[in-house]
This record gives sequence, C-alpha cells and structure tokens, in this order.
Amino acid sequence: MMKTAGEAKKSNERLSGPEALRCVAMLLVTVLHYLGKGGLLPSLAAEGYTPEATGTFAYLLESFAIVAVNCYILLSGYFQGTGPVKLSRLVKLYIRFYLFSVIVGLLCAAFGAVPAGGLTLHYFLTLFFPVVMGHYWFMTAYFLFYLVMPLVGAALRRLSAEQTGVVLAGMLLFHCILKTLLPFYLEITTDGYDWTWYFTVFLLGAYARKRDWAFLKKRSTCLILYVAGCLLTFGRVYGLWFVYRKTGACGALISQSLDYNQLTVVAAALGLFGVFLHLEGPATKFLGKVAPYTLGVYLLQENVGLRYLWQPLLGSGRVGGVLSLLLHVLAAVCVMFILGVLADYLRSLLQNGLQMLLLKTPVFRGLRDRIWKVDAVLAEDTEKER
Repeated sequence: MMKTAGEAKKSNERLSGPEALRCVAMLLVTVLHYLGKGGLLPSLAAEGYTPEATGTFAYLLESFAIVAVNCYILLSGYFQGTGPVKLSRLVKLYIRFYLFSVIVGLLCAAFGAVPAGGLTLHYFLTLFFPVVMGHYWFMTAYFLFYLVMPLVGAALRRLSAEQTGVVLAGMLLFHCILKTLLPFYLEITTDGYDWTWYFTVFLLGAYARKRDWAFLKKRSTCLILYVAGCLLTFGRVYGLWFVYRKTGACGALISQSLDYNQLTVVAAALGLFGVFLHLEGPATKFLGKVAPYTLGVYLLQENVGLRYLWQPLLGSGRVGGVLSLLLHVLAAVCVMFILGVLADYLRSLLQNGLQMLLLKTPVFRGLRDRIWKVDAVLAEDTEKER
C-alpha cells in the first residue's frame, strides 16, 4: 500500500514522488539557464520591440520553468522543517560543491575554456572560496540558511500552525504580495536570489505540512494550479509589455514578472509540488534513484568557468524558429542533465575515497568525532522539544 507524505514524514522515508520532483526541477533549472544565458529571451523593454513567435515561445517556456527553485525549497521546508540539523550534513555538502567549484574551474582554465584575460585573481578566489564569493548563489543561500536552521527548527516545533501562518503572512506580504500588486519597484524586495527568500519559501513548505492542506493530495487540482500560475506569469509579462508600449510606464517591471518571489510563480511552484508529493510509480522510482546526483547538474553548468560557455556549444546561437528552439532546448537539457549526473557520481567516488584516506589520520578522525558530538547535541535538543 502506498504511504502518504504524512506517514513518510514520521518514518523519515524518502518518497519517490518528491525525489522525482528534484529531477524535474533540475531539468527546469537547465531550461532557465539555457534560455537566459543563451541570449534567447529578447528584451521586451527595448525601444521598438515587437513580439515575434520564437521570443514569445521562449518566454512561455521560461514561465513554466521559473518555478524550479521554489520547488526545491518547498521540498526542504516540507520534509526538513522540524527535523534534526546535522553539522556533518553541512560539511559533506560543502565538500561536495567545493570539489565541483575547484576541479571544474581549474579544468576550464587548463583547457582554455576561460580566456587568458578571464584568469584573474577574482576568478581563482571564486573557485577556492565559493561560499563567501557567491560562486553558486543557491548554495551560498542554503549554506547561510542552514547555519540558522537550529533556531528555525526549534521555532517551528514550538509554534502552532496559526502562529506559523502569521509569520509566513508577514514574510509573503513584504517579499511577494506587495511586489506583485504594486505598479512600481520596491527597494525592499529582491528577485529571490538570497537566503531571506529561501527562508520564506521554506516556511511555506513547513506551513503546508503543519496544515496538511487537502488540495495538495489532489493531483488534478495541483496541476491546474501549476498551469494557471505559469500562464498568469506569462500573461503578466506581455500585459506589462503592452502597458509599456502604450504609455512608456512599467518597463522596469516586465522582467520582474519572472522573479522567484512573484505571487503567480509561488502559486505555480506550490501546484507542481503538489503534483509530485504523493506520486508513485516505476518512473518516479527510477528518477528517485537518480535524484541524489542531480545537484551536480547545477554545480556543473553554473561553474564560473562554464556558466556562459555551454549554451553556445549546444546551439543557442543557431536557433531559428519555434520548432528549432524547442529541439535545441530539449537537446541541451538532456545533455547537461546526463553530464551533470555523471559528474556528480564521479565526485561521490572521489569524495568517498578522500574520506577513507583522511580518516586513516588521527587529526581527521578526531575532527569527525567532534562533528558527530555536535550532531548528537543538536539531535538531543530536537528530541527534548518534541
């Protein structure tokens, strides 16, 4: 009999549906990077711009893919919101993206992927200090947020659903709702590329768990919410373009319609999250086995040495027409997904090998034991609060 998400939460079992969503979300992230960094999204605020089929279709794809990052964070909030925090997990994650940062970046430099003029001190500092240099914005946001997770988790375990909802409402109001409704730029809001927005969506996931929303158990309802949210996002983009063309106003707001913290984007992400939350089947089980290596897709394609290189290599400059765009996007997504998963699998072998070697030394065994002691302290506090 299929377990519900609630039953899985109690047993700490990973459901294949949410794990499959990690794969789908990473595919959508690749779509975003191919379209945006591949120069396939025309500037709608450019003077004299007239919509054409290829550019319009690119924005439609962007509108359906922009939910990806919010889906990732919703998964974290839903399943980890009140769970134990482990320093060992953070250390392993840091080593994981540190290896990607250094090895991929140095290989790009060694094989000429980075022009000689690009091999600056800043480039190498970005490789060797990836968190503080913001090499991967999402990993920096996650790392900083995880440092305060003991506080967040303790608060969520103590707060009722109603109390959590009040905090969430305030965060959404200032980071999302006002930005969506008011026809001018708000200085307080960002485009969602920071840990404060990470916290907001994380809190939304935790709140959804506390409330156990019934609509998240209805895949058809969630699918409608996803599609409607994406179409509303797309409609907002071209609605603002129409206003800008007629009046010259709201031009700066067009691109903001595709920010992570737009209300329509958040609603669509919640819908896609619900589609996969209770989904089971052979396909989801297969994707669930691939999911542990999908972070490598992001870490590979967003490495500073490759960030703007792989899109032209995979034909972004040769797109000509709607069908051509679709085929190029599908090919690029498949290639980068496979390469990223393979790279992360090789990274796991290297990381495990290094761990076995280092643990033969007293220094690293002592360090490991200290980390485990911190894990035990944090777990003890979690059990007491429960």
